[in-house]
Amino acid sequence: MKKHYILLNLLLLILFFVSCSKEKQLEKTLYKKEGNWNVKSADWSQVLQSSTSGQSVITGSSTDAGTFSFDEDGGGSYDFTLGTETYSESFSWSVSEETFSITKISQSIDFFTGDITQIVISFSGTQVNKTTIEMDGSDTRQYTSGDITQSVMAGSFILSK
Repeated sequence: MKKHYILLNLLLLILFFVSCSKEKQLEKTLYKKEGNWNVKSADWSQVLQSSTSGQSVITGSSTDAGTFSFDEDGGGSYDFTLGTETYSESFSWSVSEETFSITKISQSIDFFTGDITQIVISFSGTQVNKTTIEMDGSDTRQYTSGDITQSVMAGSFILSK
């Protein structure tokens, strides 16, 4: 009976280290070699809405659209262009099991003009192999400056080293 107890504990310990190591491997994969990943391809939709000029919906596909950069400290940034819109923002990232998440929520108010800017970013993805990751997500922005404007980009991305 004592042997079974020891074997069971040993197996649980091994399982614990293997599951932790997958998270660490994904983390290191994201930030190694300066953490730069190229947007190899993106399938996307953009919805632009303004209180004065109405709404427009644009869909498309892009290749070599820009970069995502992951820092070892859990921060990062992206800079890419889809259609005629350029997206450039900093973010926080984390890893849970075999999935990584990119997030940001911010709001700023200009007290002199009353202008308000709100940004919500949410992406999640998985590692396909050592040089490829796939992710889905969105970048949502809302501005009030006399006119209320909202921009929503949702897309699926393939990033490569």
